[in-house]
Amino acid sequence: MMPSPTLYEAALAFRKTKLWDNLQEDQMFAVALSNGDIGYCCVIGSAGEHLALALYPNDQSVQSLYRLFQPPVLPCPSILHQQEALFYQNCIQCSFESMGDLSTEEAAALRAYTKANHIALRGKNACPQFTKFVTAHPFFPVDDPQDEALLTEALQAGLAVAQRVREEGRCWLDIVQPGEAGQVIPLLTPTVKGFQWSFHTMPPMQPVEHPSPSLTDELLVKRLRQAKKSRAHWIFDVAITLVETDYPDASHAPYTYFPYLLLGVNRSTQETAMIPEMTAGYGLEQAGRLLTALGRWMLERGVPAQITVCDDRTYALLRGLADQLGIRLHPADKAGAAEIDLLRDAEDALAERVNETDGMEDDLDAELDMLVDFLRTADDNQLRTMPDTLWDYLVALAQSGLPTPELAQRILRLRR
Repeated sequence: MMPSPTLYEAALAFRKTKLWDNLQEDQMFAVALSNGDIGYCCVIGSAGEHLALALYPNDQSVQSLYRLFQPPVLPCPSILHQQEALFYQNCIQCSFESMGDLSTEEAAALRAYTKANHIALRGKNACPQFTKFVTAHPFFPVDDPQDEALLTEALQAGLAVAQRVREEGRCWLDIVQPGEAGQVIPLLTPTVKGFQWSFHTMPPMQPVEHPSPSLTDELLVKRLRQAKKSRAHWIFDVAITLVETDYPDASHAPYTYFPYLLLGVNRSTQETAMIPEMTAGYGLEQAGRLLTALGRWMLERGVPAQITVCDDRTYALLRGLADQLGIRLHPADKAGAAEIDLLRDAEDALAERVNETDGMEDDLDAELDMLVDFLRTADDNQLRTMPDTLWDYLVALAQSGLPTPELAQRILRLRR
């Protein structure tokens, strides 16, 4: 869908204000949107790199912004944990890019608008791009008329803010500490004569409830209880990462997904383990599948005597399993500096490995390794729950005999 002329007009007018030269990301304002919600606006670009206006369109979505401003759980967090807050964003954004950064469709639509309106766009960061970010999913172009309308309203409010900054300076816009109780920001309400100015209290930060499953596969629990216990002491951590995988068929665009995984390090031997969960999101269902994958891994590697975790999310994931199997589980506040360093180094190594994009030239690259590990440990029911886009990718692999002949046959059998 081609963006509306009204959205283009508002975006290009906002670009001229260069409001990011006067506001920091934490000097926010709100706008009363036409759908009845309050939207929260953040101007990005004070560092001179990414220039944008981000609209968090309701009280729930602004919770994802709070994550960006929270101090890390661990000192000197790993690359994976630094990136994670970005994958959780839930907003609509108008950014300004170079023409070469736009997709073919975006560039064609913009050229059609500028030609029809006799506008010349020159230089870096001159071209508006409209993007929607959804938690734990790939971002995508704004293609919903409602989202487009809300972003237009936010840009128009941004023009009014820029005008007031020119007249009065930015001193009236307080620095916001997102999530802090009682934070007040300007609220712009549209009227027939422009915007009415008032103030609005930002919503409080909502506590994060981490899923805490138990193993529901009774046969697996029985086998684990009968398995020989090891003396190993493992350190585990739940993380999310971005993987972009090329299809073997060049006619398909790359498929981006956000797998959760459980990364472990043996405290004594420094051996590492990675247990992936290939679906987006992290609710009770996904956490349960991740726990089942860990149980199958323990059947092969042994049930450890002790596990240390480094955050509350991982503790919630593992406490049911620890109770079921009699594993001594040490909570996050018991993790020592040496254990944290081991885990952080392992996560940084994984992030570097996954972020290397060599396409499909080597079938042992990080992305395919994660798929192989998952396919070998997942049961048929788990595989059937994967999204169609990931199934398309797996079928394309299987038709080429990858990743192994046995796994290729299994993929094709399940997709019949």
